[in-house]
Formats: sequence, structure tokens, C-alpha cells
Amino acid sequence: MTRRASLFERSYRAAMLIFPRAFRARYVDEMAELALERVTAARATSRAASLRVAADLVADLAREVGLSAPST
Repeated sequence: MTRRASLFERSYRAAMLIFPRAFRARYVDEMAELALERVTAARATSRAASLRVAADLVADLAREVGLSAPST
């Protein structure tokens, strides 16, 4: 039986659609796995900690897109 992806994992993978296809093809699985590990570890501390980590991870994605956006 395969593991069902959590809401966080599905959302994080969806958020990574902002990256170019070639980037996603190469890195999406590693990034999602690392993100899920960080949230899971934080969840062992508290729900609030896991929410903070999840918010930080999404903010990191947003920053990366801002850094890689072409300047006008």
C-alpha cells in the first residue's frame, strides 16, 4: 500500500509549479522530501512549531522566485 501525501506535501509540490519545468524535474522530489522531514520533525515539538516551519518553507519558495525573476 502506498502512502497518501499529506495536505502540506501536496500544497508544497503545487507551490513548486512556479519553478521552470527543468528545475522541477531535477529537484522537486528532493525538495519535497526535505520539506516534509522538516515539518515532521517540528511536529514532534508542537503543532505551532510545524506551522512555523511550513510557513518558513513557503516563504523560502516565494523568495527564490523573487531572486530568480528577470529584472526589468
